[in-house]
Amino acid sequence: MSEFNRFSATIAHQPLFKISSHTTYGSLVRNLDLSMLGGRWEKIGHAQLAPVLASCTHVKALDLDLCQHIKDSQMLRLFGDNPHLSENLTHLVLDEVMLTDQTLGAIIRMLPKLKHLHLSETNASYRTCEAIGSCLPDLLSLELTDCDDIGEDCIEKIAEGCLELDYLKLRGCVNIMSDIEDLMLEYDNHATISIGSDDDYETGDDIADEIHNGPFVGVLSRGGNFYEGYHLHDMDEEMSSDSEMSDSDE
Repeated sequence: MSEFNRFSATIAHQPLFKISSHTTYGSLVRNLDLSMLGGRWEKIGHAQLAPVLASCTHVKALDLDLCQHIKDSQMLRLFGDNPHLSENLTHLVLDEVMLTDQTLGAIIRMLPKLKHLHLSETNASYRTCEAIGSCLPDLLSLELTDCDDIGEDCIEKIAEGCLELDYLKLRGCVNIMSDIEDLMLEYDNHATISIGSDDDYETGDDIADEIHNGPFVGVLSRGGNFYEGYHLHDMDEEMSSDSEMSDSDE
């Protein structure tokens, strides 16, 4: 948690050097990943995360895996109070969070630009899938591993509304009895269906490469080491470019 606290205290500050139009360190962050932060299930709550999300105004990927200390009303406030998430977020991981089906659906309705969504081991059910199908037409991958309340009616909503879907993971969804591929094809949906455990759609590196659109990709993971996500060579290049532009202006 010491790394997280240091990160949280730093991101609102102005960078020491001019970096394009970025006014704070937080505006440089593209990927915020808490999935390897020890104790997050009891130490990361609304009070800890709210100032971080408010400062990370250009974040595109957010991983809140196992952040169970954030309750329904608090999670809704985190997304509702930060409209930049609606504008920018394309990747969201909420695996193993303690949120209701209704709350998950409400969050999804706030994030129309999502392309990759992980809701494994959650209470996702009909309301969640209805929101996915009606609000995420550009969704490419969806993981619902071990979601016990997902049934055929839920999959129908996804199949009908997410025609760009390329990958759907349903391992451990015990209430699905019918042939999912046939069900998807009824809606002309040709997504790859996975019920296995060793066929992940994409790695963290793939996500980082896709969302990288700035000097840093901030990743708070791997034991809480945020700085492992920095792309310092890109910062050097951009700072050098800015310096040359300043010289030419003179």
